[in-house]
Amino acid sequence: MPDDRGRIKLMKYRKILYFSLLAMISAIIAITANEIRVNRRTKFIVRDISIGTWTSFAIDSDGYLWAWGANREGQLGDGTTENRHTPVRVMSDVTYISAASFHAMAIKSDGSLWGWGDNRRGQIGDINIIGQNIYTPVMIMDDVVAISTGHSHTMAIKSDNSLWAWGSNRDGLLGNGIDVDSPIPIKIMDDIIAVSAGYAHTMAIKSDNSLWAWGSNSAGQLGDGTEESHAIPIKITDDVVVVSTGSHHTAAIRSDGSLWVWGRHRLRRLEDGTNIDGFEPVKVFENVADVSAGTDYTMIIKADGSLWGWGGNWSGQLGDGTANVGILAIRNSPVKIMDDVIAVSAGNIDISAVLGWPPLHTMAITTDSTLWAWGGNHDGQLGDGTTIDRHSPVMIMRGVRVR
Repeated sequence: MPDDRGRIKLMKYRKILYFSLLAMISAIIAITANEIRVNRRTKFIVRDISIGTWTSFAIDSDGYLWAWGANREGQLGDGTTENRHTPVRVMSDVTYISAASFHAMAIKSDGSLWGWGDNRRGQIGDINIIGQNIYTPVMIMDDVVAISTGHSHTMAIKSDNSLWAWGSNRDGLLGNGIDVDSPIPIKIMDDIIAVSAGYAHTMAIKSDNSLWAWGSNSAGQLGDGTEESHAIPIKITDDVVVVSTGSHHTAAIRSDGSLWVWGRHRLRRLEDGTNIDGFEPVKVFENVADVSAGTDYTMIIKADGSLWGWGGNWSGQLGDGTANVGILAIRNSPVKIMDDVIAVSAGNIDISAVLGWPPLHTMAITTDSTLWAWGGNHDGQLGDGTTIDRHSPVMIMRGVRVR
């Protein structure tokens, strides 16, 4: 029989063993749980961000894709239709994400492309599941290096710089010269290094930095000086290094850092607030490093890292601490939001399909590795655990960065 000292030691070892086993069981449960919630104190590095209609996505340093917000069409990809007010982990080994109105596409490190959400127009690209929602990621194709999702169409660039498209082809927005939807990827053109899919138009940059456009042109968003839609790509201008499509306007940055915009006229404001009419590219800023065109508003990052926005602000999507309705919600002149920003993503939605003033939100990453969000939040798309609109940036995750 062990003495009292031995019994105490044995009880101590049993206690340690018990709590070790309990910790192991808890870890297994946490790993296998479908939803992993992240609060503001959780630190993980985000490498990429993308905003859909009332949804948000981020990729962390380990390649995990996180999603939050509206989920009625399964657009979060977590296998449910439950809205998420905080981030939920969707899949692993992800390097690139693009979110649209009700579907999303992701690229894994091996170049495989995956999609989920609404597939009624074939926008996910899986002909076997056309006409129905897809609630978890399905593989579409290989050898993909870049992706951009429009409202109901998708554009992808392969490693050989060929551009592929699928989904809705209304107004010829796939760029193949016909007006028939395609539920499978079809090759559009070669020598493409960047692409941006808007609500009903598409813009692409070739390796010589020439900018090409196709699709709907009802608001002059193609930039060719007309309101005529084009079912095949047409050249718009040269020397473009960055392009971003909003719902009805386009913004592009040239190699000298100048920002040019065209489309719905109320977004086309000079730095002094002057309105500009016309459907051709107009220079509006200097020293711009990045741009994200949303629905009726635009966000830019200047070369000094400052973030600026103008246009609609009814949900507080500009992030300047205010919000209003009707004409009072329009910011005619750019307003500075914050400093030290390295990435921004603006929200997009087709206003004509929504009654009233639809909620829009914005996300940004700062140089101190923090993810911020603001604007509409009725489906939890900001990720702060609430459904309260935020008119100024709120911190969502610490320790973040971009690729």
